[in-house]
Amino acid sequence: MNSTISVIFAFLALATLTSANRYTGCGFGGPSDEGAEKTKDCLGWTEGGEENACGKAEDCTLFMAYRTSRGGKYAYIEMYHSADKAHEGWIAVGFSEDRKMGNDAVVMDVTGSIYMSKYDPGDLLTRWNVDTPDEASLETDDIGAMSNMTELHDGMVYCIVEVPLQFTIKEPIEEGDRMMDIDLTKGYHLMMAAGDMDESGNEPLKHRQAAASQNVIKIGDTSSSAAVIVQPLVMALIFVLASMV
Repeated sequence: MNSTISVIFAFLALATLTSANRYTGCGFGGPSDEGAEKTKDCLGWTEGGEENACGKAEDCTLFMAYRTSRGGKYAYIEMYHSADKAHEGWIAVGFSEDRKMGNDAVVMDVTGSIYMSKYDPGDLLTRWNVDTPDEASLETDDIGAMSNMTELHDGMVYCIVEVPLQFTIKEPIEEGDRMMDIDLTKGYHLMMAAGDMDESGNEPLKHRQAAASQNVIKIGDTSSSAAVIVQPLVMALIFVLASMV
């Protein structure tokens, strides 16, 4: 029995997504895509570069991949950032009706801080982007987003978050706290940013790098995409267990 459990855990460990294979399944045509089936949609940027121009060379400093998960009810979002202090701050995805930062729902993964902080790496914050010079975003109520994993190395962060395809978020900038309904299946510009925490370690500072998708993107049109990855893993696990009987 113990050997069976060990095999299961070893198999699941090998199946876990990591930053090393973030480009696999994107369809960029780079080294990681050779012979791989397209299983997700991806966006990538370098500072000042055009969207996805870094995809084939696989050297994007901001990278995002997305598909659906949990029976087509969640967006499964991978995020990657490389910079000198990428592992000491935050990384976030935003959903905007335009390409300008401001009036956007944001899910932020705290990667850490060189200062003492009330947050642990991998803690998620739900924020609302504001279009003011003195504040980048304000904290708001939890929308049900989940942290799947956070991987940190010097100068690099990679994380996976799962966000409900439909959620209601409080806009905490007007009297009365207006509620906003967000439906990712209807389409938004996907925004990505990364930056540092303040000296208290509790509040995010303005981004060091940010980008927004050129086009409006709908997540959820292909609810079967999660099965593309899950089904082969399940079949392989069944084969391993059957061979031990």
